[in-house]
Amino acid sequence: MIKYSSFLLAGALLLSIPAFVGAKQPISVQIKNKEIGFKNNPNRISTECLLAEAIPGRTTIVHYNSPVESFLAVNPQNACQAVAVWQQDRISNGGALDIGIAHTEDGGKSWSDSTIPFQNCNGGFTARSSDVWVSHSADGKKVYIGTLHVNAVRDPNTQNQAGITVTFSEDNGKNWSNPHFVIAATTPLAEAVVIDKPSITADPVVADNVYMTWDSFISPISGHSDTWFARTTNGGLSWEDSRLIYNPFLDPGLKTNDIPEQNQTINNIVVGLPNGDLLCFTNRLYAPPGTTEEQWNNDVFPFQFLTSDIACIRSTDKGVTWSQTATQIAVGDANNDF
Repeated sequence: MIKYSSFLLAGALLLSIPAFVGAKQPISVQIKNKEIGFKNNPNRISTECLLAEAIPGRTTIVHYNSPVESFLAVNPQNACQAVAVWQQDRISNGGALDIGIAHTEDGGKSWSDSTIPFQNCNGGFTARSSDVWVSHSADGKKVYIGTLHVNAVRDPNTQNQAGITVTFSEDNGKNWSNPHFVIAATTPLAEAVVIDKPSITADPVVADNVYMTWDSFISPISGHSDTWFARTTNGGLSWEDSRLIYNPFLDPGLKTNDIPEQNQTINNIVVGLPNGDLLCFTNRLYAPPGTTEEQWNNDVFPFQFLTSDIACIRSTDKGVTWSQTATQIAVGDANNDF
């Protein structure tokens, strides 16, 4: 039972766009005349291509011109340079049609758009993108974007139905390298979410080190997810194999009901400290001690048998090894916090 996965949550914008259900039904999309996000969006998707976004049995609403979950990274060596990223054209049942990217050279007085070919209909490789993050290298020479991608339904032309990519720019966001898959999955959104919520962090001390982290469910039907990690030590030219760095069920300091399926991590992010250590922060969701299988399975919002907190693990060797007992930072209400 998956209690929470933010990729599955509907976007907060509820524009009056007619819905469509089932991949074979005709689609009707009303384009809202709002100049937000991309002005005169250069990544406009044709009505025919929108058919690939339909998930059988679910209502799919495309919120045209909606920019959500924006992030900005300022060059640590040049405060006039910055890159902003966001989800462009959010979809009600997960992800967005594309990723918006803009850069400034004058401290935000003016902005220019740039694009990366993610969307299938624009020469890319995926139907939807989400959870985009951006980070500048310590020397200011590169800026990195990490993005989650997923097909709405299975694409027979590829094994990569979902995945996380990294791309970098050496000119403050004007041009970008080809996206590199750090991890890929074989299940589309219509079947399951198995990887979610990536974040990317450039090391604040070592210019060529960059870190990616995300949560990964152990199977398409599992409610248990772990924290995964990948890194590059050569400025993104290659990436080490991804690996699990934290399993909340195996943490001796986490007090749960000792059922593996009833705990997970989400919203992981690595932060580099001035002394060179790395901290990986995570939001943990788990059943408190004494919760029975029946109570967990029958629990509905507002949850009575779900606890959440924020915790972190530490690496003293740039991500090679990590502590396995997390430090709890804050306890929250799973129905309202985090």
